[in-house]
Amino acid sequence: MGRLGILLLKGLGVLVLAIVALSVLASILATIVSIAFGVASLVVTLVVLGLIGLGIVGLASLLWGDGTTDEITAGTSRQRSEPADPESRVRSAYVEGELTEAEFERELDRVLGEDGPDFERQYDSSRSRSRETERYNQ
Repeated sequence: MGRLGILLLKGLGVLVLAIVALSVLASILATIVSIAFGVASLVVTLVVLGLIGLGIVGLASLLWGDGTTDEITAGTSRQRSEPADPESRVRSAYVEGELTEAEFERELDRVLGEDGPDFERQYDSSRSRSRETERYNQ
């Protein structure tokens, strides 16, 4: 074997070495990608299981709830339906349609009249100003 044979053997050796190196790199890359997909799969599985668990808990609370949300809702509606001061009670009764406009004004005058004569004068002057404004706008 001459020089040509030695060059061919060296070339073949370099080629085999390159193929082995590339296959090792491909194996390492495949392992990294496999680990990444495994972690992503684990995360997705945990998220799906968590959502299923939340759904089961929500369904169970709807079916076998202890009524605490009803009590809370009832408490808020009671607070809304029973205003603290008399003026608010009269206003809410008017808004809910329990009082006509004339009844509303009478009740409001009665409630606001409890605050003294100075307040009544102030209230009457503001009403007359609003009536003048209404006449002007028409």
